[in-house]
Amino acid sequence: MTKGYNSHGGWSTLGEIRATEKERDNPFPNLGYPDDTPAIWVCKTKRKALRYLALAESWDRIDDETQPLTAEEEEMLDEIAEVELLPTDLIVHDDGDEGYLIIRPSTVKLQRTKR
Repeated sequence: MTKGYNSHGGWSTLGEIRATEKERDNPFPNLGYPDDTPAIWVCKTKRKALRYLALAESWDRIDDETQPLTAEEEEMLDEIAEVELLPTDLIVHDDGDEGYLIIRPSTVKLQRTKR
């Protein structure tokens, strides 16, 4: 993947993303990278990323490319940021809904986890 689309504007850190997912009661794996690792959730298309700004009940319609978007959803598409990805960026997790967690490991060292 050379680019992705993010509904929240840009890069964050793995620690901030973990905290947000915890607030939302979403499971989040121990990835073994430090909290200050640059990280971002992306989707492969703008329309998929739109789902993360829209109400959950509209996801099926948004996913159906044959269905038109509402005027409000068309406006929300402008809020979706295109993110250029480097060849060294890694997909380390997916949310099962075509959202991919990308990290930029060139700036961090891997931490060993206890077993």
